[in-house]
Amino acid sequence: MGERVFFKVEVCGGSQVRLEFDIGGGRKKFPHIYIKKEDLYEVYFTFTLEGSHNVEVYAFNKVSEVRFATKILVQRPISGLTLSLTPKQPQLGTPVVVKVTEQGIY
Repeated sequence: MGERVFFKVEVCGGSQVRLEFDIGGGRKKFPHIYIKKEDLYEVYFTFTLEGSHNVEVYAFNKVSEVRFATKILVQRPISGLTLSLTPKQPQLGTPVVVKVTEQGIY
C-alpha cells in the first residue's frame, strides 16, 4: 500500500497501439515507458487503499480494441510484530507455543 505496482503490457500484433487503464476511477491514460525493441509498455500505479482492486487494461488503435481485466490484492506490510517461543529451547517431543506480539499491544 502506498508503493508502486508495476505492469508490463506486451504488444504481440497491431500498430500504433495506445493504452488506457481503469483502476476504479474510469478509463484514463497513465504515464508509461515504451521499450521499442521489445514492443513492451511499462506502467506504474500507486494504490492508496488496501483491499481488492479491479484493474482493466485497454489496448486500442484506430481499427480495434481489446480489454483485459484482473484483480489486484493490496495489503499493508507487516510491521511492529515480535515472535517468541515458549520454551525458548524446545526439546523433541514437547509442545512449542509461538507468541505473536504487536508493538504496543500485549
